Amino acid sequence: MAVVAPSEQTFASGVTNLTRNVAWATAPSIAGLTMQHLALSLPLFLGGGLKLFYDTLLYFTFRSVRPPEEATHQQM
Repeated sequence: MAVVAPSEQTFASGVTNLTRNVAWATAPSIAGLTMQHLALSLPLFLGGGLKLFYDTLLYFTFRSVRPPEEATHQQM
């Protein structure tokens, strides 16, 4: 929330929560299908791979963005 403008924080929070809730609602069905038809451990590997991809994407996207409180603290 610190890297988003104050006027956009409500929208950013809403979008984040919406996508999280959609994923929580659909994940069990998708995991069940992959466990039945492909492999029992596939949902674990897919989840781990998606998490690694997501974390790497976040790092490269926001590595140069500084929260406002860090920027003002370094100027002092």
